Amino acid sequence: MFRKTVSRLILALLTTCCTGRSVFADTPTLFGTVDSSPARSAMMVANNITLVTYVIFWDRLEPQQGQLNQAYIAKVTADLQTFRDAGMKISLDPGMQYPPQWVRQLPHAMYVNQFGDAFDPTGQPGSNGLNAVFNQHIRNAQASHLSHLFKHFGTDFFALRLGWGLFGELNYPHPDHQGKKNCYWAFDPIAQGKIDGLPPTLSPCPVPGWTPGQPSEHHRSARRFANWYLNALKDYHDWQITQARQHYTGHLAMMMGSWGLRDGELETLIQSDLADNGRTEIQRGFDFPRFIAGVTDPGYIVYGTWLDTPAQFCDDASTNPARWSPIHYLSHAAKTHPLKLRVWAENTGRGNLTDMQLSFARAKAFSVQAIIWAFEDDLFSGKHATFEQYQQLIHLHTMTRKK
Repeated sequence: MFRKTVSRLILALLTTCCTGRSVFADTPTLFGTVDSSPARSAMMVANNITLVTYVIFWDRLEPQQGQLNQAYIAKVTADLQTFRDAGMKISLDPGMQYPPQWVRQLPHAMYVNQFGDAFDPTGQPGSNGLNAVFNQHIRNAQASHLSHLFKHFGTDFFALRLGWGLFGELNYPHPDHQGKKNCYWAFDPIAQGKIDGLPPTLSPCPVPGWTPGQPSEHHRSARRFANWYLNALKDYHDWQITQARQHYTGHLAMMMGSWGLRDGELETLIQSDLADNGRTEIQRGFDFPRFIAGVTDPGYIVYGTWLDTPAQFCDDASTNPARWSPIHYLSHAAKTHPLKLRVWAENTGRGNLTDMQLSFARAKAFSVQAIIWAFEDDLFSGKHATFEQYQQLIHLHTMTRKK
């Protein structure tokens, strides 16, 4: 029954959701993978899979501050050349989500929640947790890493992935941490204004000492804190673009994960003084329209990572944006932006054939210009959607766009 429901949804997406003509309607769709392998590059190109996602791990490149790993530089250089020789386009992930230990040991390097707990990344590869929003020293370290990348590996990349938080996406850490819930990550002494160290574009917490869930008159403290917290992440978003443009002129793909705050939800949360309601979007800073609205760079790409959100959780035919799938919501924000921003997307990972079919249907319905399958190894594992199924769906997608 579930598969039949999904099939009907896919058909509905293909036939009813494509209202109007996209500004990118005549742009060929790109197909790629996450964790792409140089060894498979020729096979991928032969099957129209030409977009590589390649991570340069910060902790491997610079294990000691100022000391770069020459053997790793040689490996990365060889991998990149293999992709280029095969004719592939490279989407570079700078690996900010894998910081070296020396960065974590800088003063006030990690986010701190209202319970006084510093984020602990132990046993969570890719979890990051660096206090790059509020600590200028951490931003300086990230800027130095970015400079190293372009100095040693050049600028011949099709895209640069931005976000630089958990799993490389734009976010604060998860609100569930060490047995505590509803964690907000803005209570280190720099963010709270107790010591210097903020980026010059930020101001300290406007309600120092106030904590989420604490009643405030007319909810003023909750409102001031929430907007400051979200605008601080927007400042980090904008800073990443500025830093990238010092070195690189190509596409900038800003990675936006999860469901995201929807219309009216922030006000509802403020009315509760940000008390725990079981949701996790505001604590992670997922106010995507806030970030997208301020974009002035025409090379910016809205990059969604929940292309295959289960059908039972959303309704793309609804007139209520709160019910839309994440990629529908992000695509709408991109297409209504004055610059008519591009949209790319990947699935959540470990997907089966139904997830893959749904991903392709949504990509077609919402004018996604690049479909990136997470993860490449999954296509050959025998446990998930297969390479052959990806081939078939690429062929069908390409044929239907030509009609």
